[in-house]
Amino acid sequence: MKEKKSKRIDINELTPLKACVLRGKVVYSHITRKTSDYELQQINQRRKTPINKHHTMMTITDVKLVRQDSNEMSLEEKYTTEQLFKSEYTNDKANFIGINTSDRLPKVAVEDENGTFVNITPKGELANGLDVSLLMIVAENNGEKELQLESVIVNEPIKYYGIHSLSEKSIEALNQFTKTKNAEKGN
Repeated sequence: MKEKKSKRIDINELTPLKACVLRGKVVYSHITRKTSDYELQQINQRRKTPINKHHTMMTITDVKLVRQDSNEMSLEEKYTTEQLFKSEYTNDKANFIGINTSDRLPKVAVEDENGTFVNITPKGELANGLDVSLLMIVAENNGEKELQLESVIVNEPIKYYGIHSLSEKSIEALNQFTKTKNAEKGN
């Protein structure tokens, strides 16, 4: 007997401004600026469904849904988990791409010394492997609904990709070391 496939949820069934949270490790971060024309063209060559607007995005792996109700998943949470995919690149772990096509960049929040999350302006793209949570909301624009990357919550000391890959504390220590060495030399 054939196994019956469950019906996928249509995005139009979702309630605007409802949110869900996914936690995982950064694989790709492009949240500090919108894509350029060239980047948009390159991204769309690799996608089954093109993105028709300049956007920001973040791909995370080893994804876990942070459920709002432990007894039942919301329709928005169910829809979001349907968007997970596997990739050989990440050893077949669950992956998710959060996209923001709005006119603003997604917020980035870190925990301060009092245990409160505060918004920051990142100094670069977030480092691969960084533990983050993506706050996704159902956005509606001109009657069209989409799942939108609203915020990135950094769950550990922030690290940046590339030349900014040192943690904030490492940069402070490096600056202090340089000042001390310069003082010893009489500079």
